[in-house]
Amino acid sequence: MNDTTTKPTARRIGRFKRSAFVAAFLELLSLGLTAQGVKAGSATWNFHPTNSDWNTAANWTPATVPNDPADVATFESSDTTNVSISGITTVDGIVFNPDASAFTIATAPSGNLTLSGAGIANNSGIAQNFVVGVGDGLIEFLNRATAGSGTTFSNSGFIDFFDSSNADEGSFSNNGATSTSTAHGVTFFFDSSTAGDGTFINNSATGSGIIGGSTAFAGRSSAANGTFINYGGGHTDFNDGSLADNSTLITHGGSIQFSSKSSGGSAQVELFGFGQLDITDHLSPGLTIGSLEGDSFVFLGSNNLTIGSNSLNTEFSGLIQDGTISGGSGAALIKIGTGRFTLSSANTYTEGTTISDGALVVSNTTGSATGSGAVRVNAGTLGGRGIVAGAVTIGSGSGTGAFLAPRIGASTLTGLTIQSTLTFEADGTYTYRLNTRKARAYYVIANGVTIDSGAQFNFTAVANKKLTAGKVFTVISNTSATPISGTFANLADDSTFAAGRNKFQVNYEGGDGNDLTLTVLQ
Repeated sequence: MNDTTTKPTARRIGRFKRSAFVAAFLELLSLGLTAQGVKAGSATWNFHPTNSDWNTAANWTPATVPNDPADVATFESSDTTNVSISGITTVDGIVFNPDASAFTIATAPSGNLTLSGAGIANNSGIAQNFVVGVGDGLIEFLNRATAGSGTTFSNSGFIDFFDSSNADEGSFSNNGATSTSTAHGVTFFFDSSTAGDGTFINNSATGSGIIGGSTAFAGRSSAANGTFINYGGGHTDFNDGSLADNSTLITHGGSIQFSSKSSGGSAQVELFGFGQLDITDHLSPGLTIGSLEGDSFVFLGSNNLTIGSNSLNTEFSGLIQDGTISGGSGAALIKIGTGRFTLSSANTYTEGTTISDGALVVSNTTGSATGSGAVRVNAGTLGGRGIVAGAVTIGSGSGTGAFLAPRIGASTLTGLTIQSTLTFEADGTYTYRLNTRKARAYYVIANGVTIDSGAQFNFTAVANKKLTAGKVFTVISNTSATPISGTFANLADDSTFAAGRNKFQVNYEGGDGNDLTLTVLQ
């Protein structure tokens, strides 16, 4: 059969998509792929082939080269396991039988392999390896083709997934370019293709100004449950309406970028070693991801970043900021999901923070963990022992309940510091925890306090030890000259209440005259 009868339309469309995508994406690629005719038929690689060339008929039984969309190439035991593809080659699938040797199948710099049907089936129980050569070397998956399990791909050219093809459980190492004028070592996902449960290593650049290995998604393609690790100069990019889904996205000096209408889904994002997450080019209002952790950089542009859809407990000690190299301002952070998200360093985003579920814990010692904007807790909890610059509002007035809990996530006895005003709406609750064994409590410091009618005070005593009479505990340290406005519905001024072995008197004019304190009675 002649290869000119193989899916030429798909090839032309594939070339167009890749070229158009890269021109808009990085302006890095210019690909020209052509089809050639080769006598074809399903065959099995010989135990003792004449040479290592896939495209030599004498190396197969029967003596025909698998090179047609209906052909299957089968590999068993052989004394020649390094196989080179020297021409344009298309097969339905590649099968490694249970007795197969460990093969390495490599495309030459201009050699291309297309899997247009079943894809790769590895029944050997050992790793089977594919190498894409430097230059315009290409492996592409069409229709429902899969990359198989127990397969590894070392990519210095291009690997493309089209249609509904699937990376399955393959392991991909994208090796990056060798010059500043080109991009190689790229794995692309187009259409509705998916990364499956694959692992993708985007390796470091080899020099200054050179692009590292990369994985890029376009169309409605999905990262699915894949794991993506980006080293310095390596990157993972989501474009068009592509989806990160349940993937794990990790940087060690590399980058993760979301643009256009792409979706973060429930992706777990981990940023280390000066890595970065950039959503500057995403469409408004912004992006949702599953979780964020690490110590590096997040660039928001003027978008909102919503965190918590996978409900994991994570900590981020890097910098979340407006803009990027290309500018942008007015970004916000939104916490969702039942997990706990800890901000342990200062951030500079400007449009505020909203907590809709779970807990946001601040543990920074300088600056403001929540940037310069206001913080509103509509539901869930704001806690910790850090510093917040903007005004804080606990509750929405008619919600299901919102909480301020300075003890949450705190490991030392310091107050939660709010440099602006603190307001408790009617559905807001202050959770106060007093350790009677150590005779100390976590409290909040605020510059002006308003307590609306209906707001509640939740007191918890730990250890139930008898305290010394006359001991005063600060509940709210009000640094404003203006007294606290209002009282908690269940904590009237000058009232008393018992908790375990102790009795306390309430004073909204305590401390320096305008703090809320509790004094131990006999």
